[in-house]
Amino acid sequence: MKSLIALFTAFAMLCPHSRAEEGPKPQLPAARVSIFQVPMRCPAAPQIGCGSFAKPFLVELTKNPIVREAWLNRAGTLLAVVSAETFSREDRAKVVQAISRNSNLDAKELQGVEFESALANFNSPTGWYKGSEVDKLSGEEANLIAQRLIRRIKVKVFLSADKAAKLEPAIADVFKRQFMTDASKTNETSHSDCDQELVKVASVYLDEKTLAVFKEALKPGWRPIPEDKEPQSEGSCCTHP
Repeated sequence: MKSLIALFTAFAMLCPHSRAEEGPKPQLPAARVSIFQVPMRCPAAPQIGCGSFAKPFLVELTKNPIVREAWLNRAGTLLAVVSAETFSREDRAKVVQAISRNSNLDAKELQGVEFESALANFNSPTGWYKGSEVDKLSGEEANLIAQRLIRRIKVKVFLSADKAAKLEPAIADVFKRQFMTDASKTNETSHSDCDQELVKVASVYLDEKTLAVFKEALKPGWRPIPEDKEPQSEGSCCTHP
């Protein structure tokens, strides 16, 4: 029995991970893929796509029998839709446009040289996220906002490295819970609730004076502002403050 367990363990270690973005995707022919330009860049982390917005969109796409896979690129600017061989580009476009209208999203299908370039990028090993895998982008967004808020505090008052190291992941955890819940709940009320939760978490680590500074750091919102000296969001998708 021990030798059998050891054999299974060794086999598992040798097998590649099944998660597509962690290994090469199969090279898909152009006839099975449509790629659309979409405004799914994250307003609070402009360098990546918005997982909390993209996730329900991708999941809804894959509920349609025409769509076999739906992927978002890391930047949140391109949507790739894969169908079975029996369906055409027009079939895929109709599905995307219907769901885009329901989501108030402008999806522009790429053609010609733009499509060929995007397809080559899609067929590369990394940089694309399928379905619920966009939660990884939400995790990155949470970390980036937490880092931003810590920097805003440090501009105003001294914050020790030890406190910052403890507070930053605690803040990020609040955002992760916020972004990975049902997207229909991410409205202005939930934003306010999230800020209240952030203050509650920060109060564990900060004295009264520094906590007041943290509250001020929340007032401009979660997105980068000029004072943060970060890239500003353009063509973003959603309503994070």
